[in-house]
Amino acid sequence: MTTPNMQWAARAALGLLLGAALAVAAGTALAGAPCATPCATPCAAGGDEACCAGGAARTGFWYGGEWTSSFHYVNSAYFGADYGITDDARKSDYNWGESYARLRLNYGFENGVWFSVGGLGALTLGTDYYGVEDDGDAKIDQLLAGLSYMGNSGLSLAVGRQEIVVGDGFLIGDGYNDGTAALWNIPLNFYDGARVDWNYGPWHALVFGAKLSPSYTMEVEDPADPASLLTLEPDGTQWGFEVGGKNQVGQELAIGYFRRDDTGATRLDAQATSIRFALPYSIFTLAGELAIERGETAAARLKGTGGHASLTAASESGIAPYGQVEYFYLNGDRSSTSADESFYPWNYKWSDWSRYYVGDLVASTLLTNSDARIWKVEAGVTPWENTSFRLLLHQMDLDTGSSYGGLPEGVDRGFANEYDLVIDQGLGAGWSTWLMGGYVVPRDAAKALVGAAKSGQIFAGLTFEFGALGGADGE
Repeated sequence: MTTPNMQWAARAALGLLLGAALAVAAGTALAGAPCATPCATPCAAGGDEACCAGGAARTGFWYGGEWTSSFHYVNSAYFGADYGITDDARKSDYNWGESYARLRLNYGFENGVWFSVGGLGALTLGTDYYGVEDDGDAKIDQLLAGLSYMGNSGLSLAVGRQEIVVGDGFLIGDGYNDGTAALWNIPLNFYDGARVDWNYGPWHALVFGAKLSPSYTMEVEDPADPASLLTLEPDGTQWGFEVGGKNQVGQELAIGYFRRDDTGATRLDAQATSIRFALPYSIFTLAGELAIERGETAAARLKGTGGHASLTAASESGIAPYGQVEYFYLNGDRSSTSADESFYPWNYKWSDWSRYYVGDLVASTLLTNSDARIWKVEAGVTPWENTSFRLLLHQMDLDTGSSYGGLPEGVDRGFANEYDLVIDQGLGAGWSTWLMGGYVVPRDAAKALVGAAKSGQIFAGLTFEFGALGGADGE
C-alpha cells in the first residue's frame, strides 16, 4: 500500500533521474567527447583544457568561519503604522542589534569523497521590526557528505543539510525561513536534500531534491473565528533542475524547471519553468530571467509570471564606475478570473543589496517578490582600494494590489520610492565593514493601505572571516 508521502518521494526521485539524464545527454551532444584524463585544476573557459570535466577535489582537513555584528535603527517603519510590535512611544521606531557566528569543518579524501559539518549561533538584542526581542538561536546548518569529480564525468554529488542556490538565487536559494534571531541578516539558508552538479567545459547542469521546510508557514483566517489566524505548515518535497552554458566571452543561457509537491496544511503545489540569460558586449551586459508558474493552491489554480531584466555598464579602469537599470515584473492576482495569478516567490535569497530583496526597507517589511512592478537604478564607484560607494534608487508600484486585498477605488498603484546609499570598506586580515542609509517616501497606494509617514534607516555592520567556508573545491 502506498501513502501520499511515498508517491511524492517516487515522483521526486523520478524527476531527479530524468533531469540528470536530460542534462548529461544534452550537454554531451553539444560539447563532444570527454577528455581522456581529468584535469588537475579547474579549466579556463576557452583554454586548451576547455573540455575537461572540472578539477581535483580538495584533500585533507580544512576549516572556515565568519562572525558578523550589525546595528539597526529605523524611523517610522511601516510608514508609521502601529502594528503593536514596539513599545516605543511613537509606535514606529526600532533600535536593535544582531550578531551571528558560523563555523565549518571539512575533510576530503584523495578518491574525491568529502564530509562537512557546520553550525551557527545567532542573537538579537532589542526589538526588531518583526517583533523579535532579545532572542537567540543555534543550529547545525551544514551536515553532508559528497563525492567530487567522479572519474572523468564532471559529476559531483552532495547529500545532507546544505545550501542550494540556482543561478543567482532569484527563485531557489533560501531553504530555511529564519524566525528566532538575526532575522535581518538571514544567516540560515539550508535545505535538507541532495544535489548533483555536472560541469563539462562551457556546459553545466544542476539537479536537486529537498524536503519542504516546516519553517515556511502560512497564516490564514480561522473559519471558526474570523478574528483569529491559523498557522499552516507545508509537508512534502521540492525538486528541480537547470541546464545551461556559458562561453568564453560570458554569454550565458540556462533553462530550469522547479516543482514543489505539498501534502501539508498549506497545500501549495507549484511548478515553474525559468529561462535566464546574460549577453555582454564591450562594457555593457544585458541580462534577465523569466519564470512562468502553474500549479494549485488549496483554493485555486496557480497561474503566475515573474521576472527581471537589467542593462549594466561597467568599467574596470580608474575608479571602476558602473551603472545599472533593472525592471522587475511580479504578477498580482486578477480578481476577474478564477485562477490565482499572484507570482509565488519560491525561496529567493539575499546575495547583494536589492538582489533579491529589492529595496532594503520596503522589501524587508511590506513587499515580497509578488504583486509588484519595480524600477531600480543603481550606480557605484570604487575610489580607493577596498572602498566602494553605491547608490540605489527604486520606484515601487503594486501590480494589482491583491497582496493588500485590492486597491481602494480611485487609488493609484504607486506604492513607494526608496533611496539607499551603501558604503563598503575592506579592513584587511579578514575584516570588513559597511554602512547603509535608506530613505523611503510612501506614495498613493501605501498611504491608503499602510501609512503616510516617511521612513528612514541607518544600518552598520562589521564582519570577520577566516579560512574557507566552501565545499570540497575550497571555494
